[in-house]
Amino acid sequence: MNAERCCQPTIEANWGDTIQVTVHNQISGPEEGTTVHWHGFRQLDTEWLDGVPAISTCPIAPGASYTYILRASP
Repeated sequence: MNAERCCQPTIEANWGDTIQVTVHNQISGPEEGTTVHWHGFRQLDTEWLDGVPAISTCPIAPGASYTYILRASP
């Protein structure tokens, strides 16, 4: 992401909703793995999906996609 697209779009949910977000890694020049850090989103029972690539989360390889499935919990 770059500064022009940061934090878009907003995800809205109610407690108990299942949220699915698919990320397509199209990073090039140079190619590198990536992940999503869910700022402000509680990671109840999915803490391994939040963090820095190769530390708490496996990176999404260049050209690959990954679907995050999270539950909105209080």
